[in-house]
Formats: sequence, structure tokens, C-alpha cells
Amino acid sequence: MTHVDIAASVPLLEPPGWALAERELFDLLDHAWRRFAGDFTGPDGRLNYRHTLTSRDGVDDFYETFFNWPQLYLLGGADDLLAESERHWEGVTAQLTELGMLSGEYERGYDWFHQGESLLLLYFLTMADPARWAQRAVRFAELYVDAAHGNYDPARRIIRRPHNGSDPGRPGLFDGPHYPWIDGEEKSYGFPLDWLVPAVLQGAQYVYIAALGFAAGVPAPLTFVLCAAIALRYADLGCEGSPVLPGRRRAASAAPDQPAAGQLVPEQGTWMGWEGRMIICGLGAAMGIAMFAYVALAAYVGGLVCWKIMTSGLGLREGDCW
Repeated sequence: MTHVDIAASVPLLEPPGWALAERELFDLLDHAWRRFAGDFTGPDGRLNYRHTLTSRDGVDDFYETFFNWPQLYLLGGADDLLAESERHWEGVTAQLTELGMLSGEYERGYDWFHQGESLLLLYFLTMADPARWAQRAVRFAELYVDAAHGNYDPARRIIRRPHNGSDPGRPGLFDGPHYPWIDGEEKSYGFPLDWLVPAVLQGAQYVYIAALGFAAGVPAPLTFVLCAAIALRYADLGCEGSPVLPGRRRAASAAPDQPAAGQLVPEQGTWMGWEGRMIICGLGAAMGIAMFAYVALAAYVGGLVCWKIMTSGLGLREGDCW
């Protein structure tokens, strides 16, 4: 094989613009990572996070903060950046172990998509300093090729569980009663959004009644009256303890088989519900009697509202309602 010798014979009077820009970028990044480490990490390299983690998710987010620091070192970053990257890996690993997310420095059990993100920092540390990190990388790899660790099935040559890692005793896909959140996250973030369901159902009911009424030729005032009556009825039923249309409370001397003293007398006329109203509107439109259906519903719901006013204001018995 013939080798060609290439000699630089043209003097370089000025470095190219891209090289100067690259060094300026490195200087900016050097300032940025030092500022971040000083403001958001502790003395041992862990993140300034003092709460708990409420699901299996989160390990990747801790490591991803630093994953490309070894890359910057390899490209020509600061000389002390590699040591700082290693310090942060060790600090975050200790932090996640305390949070119950790791065992033996490795993810206890989660999907490979997130594990791949968690391992990016380790990959680049191993690339930057193989002598220090290769043994740890081999130890982690053994989790997936040695059947004794519980992840690999040599007979079928597959990984046994979608959530896998250093803890073969972690079953399933989640630790709570429903996937993927657990009660701790529900309290933190308001999931599931139970408070939103009534508002969505009520709004959908109004839209359905209005759209169907307009399409079936029901006069707009009648559609508005029906929606207004339903809204007033909902407002009354939804304000427990201080309803819009005050409920009559049972007297202390009422019969023993009646609600306890001081309790609101049970509402009448709630058997139909929003499903019943929508079915009646739909059937009325399908049968060509939408006008009659809307009038009947408006009269029924309006009658419930009027009866509530009468029983509250005149002292009639709620049980007399139809």
C-alpha cells in the first residue's frame, strides 16, 4: 500500500471563523455548566431536590441533566469537566438510591426507553475514561445476559419483563392501583381530574341540545329555556349545604324513618339524569317531534325547579312531588 505524505506549505495567518466561534461556544458552555453546578447541585454532585418520587418514572430526568457534559469534555471542553461529570454521576446515583429508584447503582425496573435515556451519561463517561468505567458497564450488561439476574430467558432468548433492571422482584408495570400514576401524584397534580367531569358533561349536554334543536327546527327561545332550566337545576343540586333553591331541612321531631334532624330532605325528580334528557331529545328529533320533546323536557325540569321553590318557601312536604 502506497502512503502519500501531505505537507502543509501555506502559512496560516488567521484561524478560520468557525474555529474561533467554536472556542467561544466552548467558553460559554464552560461558564454555563459551572453556574448550573453552583446553583442547582449539592457538594456531592446530587441535584437540589428534597422531595420523593411517586412512581417508577424519574431516574432518566436526574441523569439527563448532565448526560452531554462528557461529550463537551471530549470535544475540547475544560480539563476539569470530566471529573465534575463523574462527581455528578456518583452524587445523583446516591440520591436516586436513597429515593428507592436504584439498586446496585442501576434502575430497579422500568421500560428500556427511559433506561436508555438514563444511561446516556454512563455511555459518555465510559467513552471519555474507559479504564475507570468499563468494569461498571460490564456489570450492568451482565444484568441482561446472565439469567441469574432474572431478566434474560435463555430458552426463549428474550427479556422476561417490559419493566426490567436490577430488581427481579419488581412485578408488573406500576406500583399503584392504576397505571401509570399512584395516589401520591394524584394529590400533587390533581389527577384524575374528577372535578372536571361534571363541567364537561354539562357543557356537552348544552351543546348537544342546542345543536340538535337548531337542526330539528326547534325555536331558539325554547332551546334556550330548556338549557337555562337544566342549568338552574344543576346549580341547585351542585351546591350541597347551601343550594341555590334552599332545601327544607327535617325538623328534630320528624318520624324516625325520615332523614336525621338537620339533614336536607332527599331531592325528587333526579331519576332521569343527563342521559335520559339526551335520549328524549334524540328520539324526539328522530321521530319528527323534536318540538314536543323540548317542550315536555322544559316543562318537566321547570316544574322541578318550581316545586323546589314552593316546598322551600311554603313548607310543603318534598315527598308530595311527582
